[in-house]
Amino acid sequence: RVRTLMTTMPLTARALGAPCWHAVLGNRALIRLHGPDTRKLLQGLITNDMGHLAPGTTMHAAFLNRTGRVMADAHFHRLAGDDDGPYVLDVDAALAPTLTRHLLKFRLRSAVDVDDVTADYDVVAVSGPGGMKGAQGGGA
Repeated sequence: RVRTLMTTMPLTARALGAPCWHAVLGNRALIRLHGPDTRKLLQGLITNDMGHLAPGTTMHAAFLNRTGRVMADAHFHRLAGDDDGPYVLDVDAALAPTLTRHLLKFRLRSAVDVDDVTADYDVVAVSGPGGMKGAQGGGA
């Protein structure tokens, strides 16, 4: 099973434990949303229920354009915090500028900050026995 993980920790073979592997997914971009109106804004723009996204969890959803066609899909990461987020969206790097414009267009007067934080994190695919445990700090 392959899962994605956001980390600021350097991932080495020793940190992950063996046997497992990891790959930095360079074709992904990260968009951070934070503010008191973030949950409400996202609830109106995506195909999943934001109520299912508890702190420290992830979910998958799509953004639709005004005609109802899928414009982008994303993995939503809700970082530990209060109801205001922060939320980090893991999206295809080629679609990140379009999605950022879309979010800013519908933000209107909502109290939501939208930032590209791709340079601050690595998106990593991890696989193998104990791979996620090692990536989360429990490795050898």
